[in-house]
Amino acid sequence: MAPAGQSCESWLTQADARVYQRDFQRQPITVMEGYGQDTELAGCAVPCKMVGGGPGQPAEGTPLYDAHFGPAAGAAPGTGLSVVRNMESMSNYPGLAVERARYDGYDIVMTTRLDSDVPASYLSWAEYLVMKPLVPKEADVVAFISNCGAKSFRLQALEALSANFTVHSYGRCLHNVDTRDPKADVLRRYKFTLAFENSQELDYITEKYIQALEAGSVPIVIGATNIADYEVAPNSMLVLESMEDIPAVAARMQQLLRNKTAYDEMLAWKEIGPQDKFLALLDLSVVHSSCSLCIQLATRIRTAEEAAQQLQRQPPCSCRRAPGGAVVHHLLVRERGRFESRDVFLDGGNLTVAGLHAAINQAFGRAGQVPIWQSHRPDFKGGAREIGKFNTLIKLRIYRVYQVGQTQRAALYGEASLDTDLKVAGIVSGNPCAKLEVVFV
Repeated sequence: MAPAGQSCESWLTQADARVYQRDFQRQPITVMEGYGQDTELAGCAVPCKMVGGGPGQPAEGTPLYDAHFGPAAGAAPGTGLSVVRNMESMSNYPGLAVERARYDGYDIVMTTRLDSDVPASYLSWAEYLVMKPLVPKEADVVAFISNCGAKSFRLQALEALSANFTVHSYGRCLHNVDTRDPKADVLRRYKFTLAFENSQELDYITEKYIQALEAGSVPIVIGATNIADYEVAPNSMLVLESMEDIPAVAARMQQLLRNKTAYDEMLAWKEIGPQDKFLALLDLSVVHSSCSLCIQLATRIRTAEEAAQQLQRQPPCSCRRAPGGAVVHHLLVRERGRFESRDVFLDGGNLTVAGLHAAINQAFGRAGQVPIWQSHRPDFKGGAREIGKFNTLIKLRIYRVYQVGQTQRAALYGEASLDTDLKVAGIVSGNPCAKLEVVFV
């Protein structure tokens, strides 16, 4: 119970408070890139500096760097954890596979895979105006493919579709048309874009797919084996998993070319906006991957300090309102992309998904929380608008809640999401002062 005259919420806020040795304002997270200029990441949720030069002398009692890009083997003293960062496919670079990178001694993995420690995605609100308005179409199918020796079957697919449709191929493969116009302008003129990747593997999505979305050209996709996870809206793309799919996809394309209403339905999302699961992926880009790396490092440092403190003192983390009364659980919840947490209090008699969401919304709403993506997204309801002109306060809507430290694959698509009452009760009851992360859409 809380002391007389003090609420459980007030007492727990004080009793569970931590004092950390590392003050990131005075000692920012520092990562050695080993090339380029020193850069301070403005706007990052945790003070962070990327250092271009080589290792220097460590400060007394501390490493000079928290991490460095490169393998652990042969790294200079004081360079911290080893990080691998690469956005190429693992079919072409097997060493990028998360399990292989761990075996090779890397502490942190940054790739296009959502099960890497820090996903580095090609999807971006800033680089691609996904809600750009539609323009009238002038032709049927377009392709920009220049690597004719890719490991996927994209060249064979290009040849097969070219036998059924007039495909304007601007790349080196089956090249038949030239242009001086920017690629983004060219794509907008076509009803279909062949978004063919050079590899077929989990989460491998490059600019080819999102450029088609930006252009308002229905993508025909060869690429990620889980491409359905990246669908901007239901019925918005056609997928080729193998050459056996060519007849069915070609037949569907013919139907859509004959039926304008059916074709327009595939682009209806341009008016109403993407579905939530796509927003949850695209919103990852509002925090630069380098900043996400710094948040990851700072979180690890804080977690280590907390573990050491708990050997000396275990914070209460829960409080009974009165003898025989309800128990209040203290949770620490942060929005994905941010570092600091907010105090959230959950009644022990309501350890449910609805109860957790209500408690989070109450705590974040009272604090006037602005979603991290608010200044990055266009306005869907008012039609396509340029990034950065969106100032209307958005009502918070929870998409996922999960424990801090989970990968985005586990959080968005796996068992880490606290999406059942049983999971909520288990995490809250079994983890004093549970640290959670929330994704708002």
